[in-house]
Amino acid sequence: MAALCVFLALVWRLRLPPSMNLPPGRMGWPLVGETLEYLATRPIGVPQPFIAKRVARYGSIFKTHLFGCPTIVTTDPDFNRFVLANEGKLFQSSYPAGVDRVLGKFSMVQASGELHKRMRALTVSFMQAQSLKDNFLQTIQARVISLLSTWEGRVVKIQDEAQSLSFDCIVGHVLGMDPGAENTKTIKEDFFNLVYGLTIPLRIPGTRYWTAMKGRQNIVRLVEQMVAERTTKPCTARKDFLQQLLQDDNGKNLTLEQISDFIVFMLFAAHDTTATAMTMAIKYLLANPQALNQLQEEHLEIRRNKRSPDEPLEWNDYLQMTFTQHVINETLRLTNVLTSAHRIALQDVQTEEGYVIPKGWKVVSSWTTIHLNPKLYAEPLEFNPWRWKTQSVKYFTPFSGGPRFCTGSELARLEIALLLHFIITKYSLHPAEDDEAVYFGTVKMRKGLPVTVTKLSQIL
Repeated sequence: MAALCVFLALVWRLRLPPSMNLPPGRMGWPLVGETLEYLATRPIGVPQPFIAKRVARYGSIFKTHLFGCPTIVTTDPDFNRFVLANEGKLFQSSYPAGVDRVLGKFSMVQASGELHKRMRALTVSFMQAQSLKDNFLQTIQARVISLLSTWEGRVVKIQDEAQSLSFDCIVGHVLGMDPGAENTKTIKEDFFNLVYGLTIPLRIPGTRYWTAMKGRQNIVRLVEQMVAERTTKPCTARKDFLQQLLQDDNGKNLTLEQISDFIVFMLFAAHDTTATAMTMAIKYLLANPQALNQLQEEHLEIRRNKRSPDEPLEWNDYLQMTFTQHVINETLRLTNVLTSAHRIALQDVQTEEGYVIPKGWKVVSSWTTIHLNPKLYAEPLEFNPWRWKTQSVKYFTPFSGGPRFCTGSELARLEIALLLHFIITKYSLHPAEDDEAVYFGTVKMRKGLPVTVTKLSQIL
């Protein structure tokens, strides 16, 4: 055993390019590298300990070994922008194997070149401002109002409710499914199994990853059935994304496997960030009465200008929610639902410091570190939505950047804004228990953020 350990250590060292000026750092243990420390559970709203410790020792760019690959981690704001801007030229999207297998090899995080351009064109067309105004605004309002009607006088877990709302919205937008239908309830269980299984890819019965892959298989099977039905009996009156994909020139030549992976990714991407941001926005507001009061005043003013208490919001009402957007920005900055971008170097790349990133090495651009950088954000650990009156967005990347900037970012903002509007104009929320947010694969509240709900008219 001792001889084997020595042999593995020697082989490990020989894997490093001998003559390149690599960034400082260490590669960790043979095979696993430093992955386990990188994935360790941590609190939200503070710098990631794994990265902070190495930045203090090595600087803003360092080498390590994560997810079975030699990796360069960068926390340099300008170099991160450089990496994002050179997608398809010097770098290409490349996420850990577990992510690729769960979301699919043709998902938008993995697709590149012409396929990615076609997929992006489809999502841009579907989620442009006019579509949000015409097809999404009223539908989302109706689902928010329906959900909140069940809250009065109860203790609810905001995290569970936000996840349910976000899923119901996106499964309706993407697949045209009714939230109350039996097959929707089935796919919801499969979907949450998929989301929670984005972890170390151990395909062993009983593991979260195994359950995630089973959930993926069931969702893919349903999508294939829907494609077959719609191909046999076309219905141009449908306005969901799947129908647009089947009719649009950019989607007609996609294979069934590509369509299935595309749909799985759309469900995941549009759900996780939105649901988490909804939950965390409420968490931060409950802890900051001044911000909550100003937000409530903004929304009550919108209500006062309506002809009746129940009159639906119009697009112009949404455009007046200026402070709401500040709250959303600050929530995204502190929460960092998407912690980093994963790329692979397509050729040797030299940094301004003279370091070389070898071809084939992975590059992890940390967004968490940048969003919590005191040189870019004054008092970065404080929830301060007022900073966004003047704060530069040059290094603000909650929805990625470059050619892979998230096309669903405005849909996410719309859903969050509408939920906040109807909560703070109709209800008062109070924490039912102490709770904290942690990161382990994704952002979660340990207890789900339980709150007691009182109708606002009862306390005025």
